[in-house]
Amino acid sequence: MSERSGKMGVSAGLLILVALVATCAAQSATSAPASNPPASSEPPFSLAIHPVLDLVKAGSPVKIRMTVTNNTKRPIITETWGPNLIFQFDVRDTKGERPLSTRGRALFGVKEPGLGNARVDFPGGSSSGEVVEPGKTVEIEQVVPDLFDLNQPGKYTVQARRSDGTLNGVVKSNTVTVTIVP
Repeated sequence: MSERSGKMGVSAGLLILVALVATCAAQSATSAPASNPPASSEPPFSLAIHPVLDLVKAGSPVKIRMTVTNNTKRPIITETWGPNLIFQFDVRDTKGERPLSTRGRALFGVKEPGLGNARVDFPGGSSSGEVVEPGKTVEIEQVVPDLFDLNQPGKYTVQARRSDGTLNGVVKSNTVTVTIVP
């Protein structure tokens, strides 16, 4: 056997191997097992909130009670405490503006004259979670973070948001109103 025909044999063998691998991959991609149901459009959990107090004295913490309900057929873990703010809040005043504190403006990247290179600490520390069985709920009391300035009297809307564990999925709660009084 000549060197040229040996190389052609190896090349043909590689082509056949690549074709077999591609065929197997295509077949496995198009034939999903019958036990895999189609993806559900329902989020894995629901999130409902209500204020602990409807009227809060200016300067006092605004506490929100959250109810997380597991909508899946398997246990999930939900964070019940922790400074890393897994539960994200959207707070708005009556004009629809976010009343960000100095820390909130720095963390959200809002350019502000005079803020300069101020050092702002990100939330850190430990956290805890709780297993929520299928169809069950857990209640969590959370303080609206100091990213928002809720020291001025007025009405504010609050909504909680949390990642549903997918790349871009977010579960939003209902929106509640809290009134800050002098």
